[in-house]
Amino acid sequence: MGWLKFSVVRKWTLLKEALGLSDPSQINGLKTLWEFDDLLTAPLHGFKNVHDYHEKTICRQYLAGIQVPTLLVHALDDSFMVPEVTSQTSELSNLVQTAFVPI
Repeated sequence: MGWLKFSVVRKWTLLKEALGLSDPSQINGLKTLWEFDDLLTAPLHGFKNVHDYHEKTICRQYLAGIQVPTLLVHALDDSFMVPEVTSQTSELSNLVQTAFVPI
């Protein structure tokens, strides 16, 4: 997440007013992508908060409707697709298989 925070701090003068932030230390204090999305991504793109952002932007609701054979590949060390957020078998079409691979 270091590069995300670096990018925001680099653009601080452009973003601070748009986001209503007062101090760049607010960025440096972020520990998770969830916190990053709540403080920055969601409000910057017009969402109410991180919950609203994730509810409206995830593809999970479409996975049950997939009608062609599909393989979803997840790297085990992917910081965005941690096991807690990946889809459960019950949410997937019968034509979808998942693979979790070490990188």
